[in-house]
Amino acid sequence: MANTTWYGDGTATVAVGSRNVTGTDTGWLTEVAGLTPIKVGDKFGIHVGRPIVIEQIISDTELLLADDWPGPAQTDAPYKVELTSPTIAAVEAMRRLLASLSNGNLDSLSEISVGTDDIPIGIGPGVFGTINKAALVQGVQYDAWVANLAGRAAYNGAAAGFSVLVIDIGDGRSALYFKNSATSVDWSAPSYVTGPVGLAGVNQRGNYSAGTAYAIRDIVQYGGSTWIAKVATTGNAPPALPTIENTQWLLFARSGTPGVVDRGVYSAATAYEANDIVLNNGSTWLALQPTTGNPPPTLPTESNAYWRLLARKGTDGSGTGDVVGPAGAGDSSIVGYDGTTGKLVKQLTPLQAQAASGVREVLTANRVYYVRTGGSNSNNGLTNTDAGAFATLQYAYDFVAKKLDMNGFSVTINMADGYHTTGLNASIGLTGGNVIFIRGNTTTPGNCFLEVTNSHGILNRARNLTINVGGLRLSALIAGTCLWASGGNIELGANCLFAIAANGDHFLATDGGNIVVSADYSVAGNCVNHWHAYGQGQITCQNRTITVSAAVSMTRWCGVATALLTSTGCTFTGKANVSGATYLVHRNGVIIVEGSGANYFPGTAAGTVQTGGQYV
Repeated sequence: MANTTWYGDGTATVAVGSRNVTGTDTGWLTEVAGLTPIKVGDKFGIHVGRPIVIEQIISDTELLLADDWPGPAQTDAPYKVELTSPTIAAVEAMRRLLASLSNGNLDSLSEISVGTDDIPIGIGPGVFGTINKAALVQGVQYDAWVANLAGRAAYNGAAAGFSVLVIDIGDGRSALYFKNSATSVDWSAPSYVTGPVGLAGVNQRGNYSAGTAYAIRDIVQYGGSTWIAKVATTGNAPPALPTIENTQWLLFARSGTPGVVDRGVYSAATAYEANDIVLNNGSTWLALQPTTGNPPPTLPTESNAYWRLLARKGTDGSGTGDVVGPAGAGDSSIVGYDGTTGKLVKQLTPLQAQAASGVREVLTANRVYYVRTGGSNSNNGLTNTDAGAFATLQYAYDFVAKKLDMNGFSVTINMADGYHTTGLNASIGLTGGNVIFIRGNTTTPGNCFLEVTNSHGILNRARNLTINVGGLRLSALIAGTCLWASGGNIELGANCLFAIAANGDHFLATDGGNIVVSADYSVAGNCVNHWHAYGQGQITCQNRTITVSAAVSMTRWCGVATALLTSTGCTFTGKANVSGATYLVHRNGVIIVEGSGANYFPGTAAGTVQTGGQYV
């Protein structure tokens, strides 16, 4: 090869006015003994007497010329590349070296001071500086950075040596610039931090089409595989596998092995091929060979000459197979699911069927439901144990209101001693009755807490419903009322202890609601009003003993507006423990004490009558 003056392996294609040359079987970058057959600076075109310098060798099959090809055009035709003489190349290299050395570089190098680990670096034409090795290890050092060359102008007047990193100098590269001097705009040539933008990547063109023009590096799908174009081509399809390359295309990604085919339920009349899948008797089978009229075997046999078991039918009653019921059942009995698989059923008792269907249970006797702090609302509420009782008063009431027809019998919700924090908001009435009893510890109410926060202890909004309460220690923290009849009725039917009602009342009757006190009780907590009625509400407390067992503070004992309070014959034990006004009656409200006098109610300040109120 030492005496070779030109190279012409393979064929070349080039259009008039184009700088791009594509080759077939050319091997322009294939090394032999460490050398490529051609190099930049060699001349393409001597075969037609028009040599043009090669500017770039892109690949084994692609060149970029320094000038446009003047013609003639050729397609996959012979060609010649004139190889530059080694002597000429050496002379040219020496010329460039001497030119660079005479451009002030040697003078500048001789003038710089180099310390330990300092490395010379060009900072402009014929100008050298130094950079320490540590700085190279740490990365690029600069005084400021800007997004583009326009942003560099802000530093035109900086001192000599000032450096600016420009993120994009206009061609996608980043570069570092230094001020050569303090003179404005006296910047060094760029010191590139990043390389030029790379070559274009592949271009996804979808499925191959004979009518589409494809360019080099276009990618298509053909025959289940992916192919990349080696040359510009139209109407030339990729080859069929196992061939992986032709003149125009190269295999990029091979298609996978054909998979199985779902053929649905097995039919003796259908012709099946290997790898067909069928469903037969609840199981899935894979065909081993072509077959017609040969069914899969019956389990537990898992294969025969034509079929192999792929997926076994699930076990009946387990949630994957058929539905399974009891061994025997009564005629016309109701069936319900047993468990959560959806595949197991059982015969329901009348009560179970009633609950499942939403039909109310009709009581034939009085009923007691239990609420305990350790109970669960998934229990039936019929036994006074944590395993049987409900967890909250609200759930117990809703259960009675939605599930029962009381049929004239009574229902009592028994609350065990403990700390109950969920109150009752009764918004719907009862069926087959209009009274429900709530009982805690009537002997020692202080042991059965009903203490709510930012809520109300018991609120009755259901008209014609009476809630009979007893045996509770009632309190409302932050804000709330202990007993509130808002349209419904509340009866204090057994001893209770009223603790704090923060920013609220112990008793409140509104919207036509009615409160009747028919049992003695105790007071040991602060409130706004002990008794409070407005909006046609009524409170009645006659001939009862009310014990104030601790010092309490309240705005007033009772307040009435557009409502009625009747209290006669009551005994207030510990009356001196109450701090606050005795009463306020106004806005046509009426307090009836039957002449018991202005000092009848507990309190340290006199009562007030205003705006049509009456105290009689």
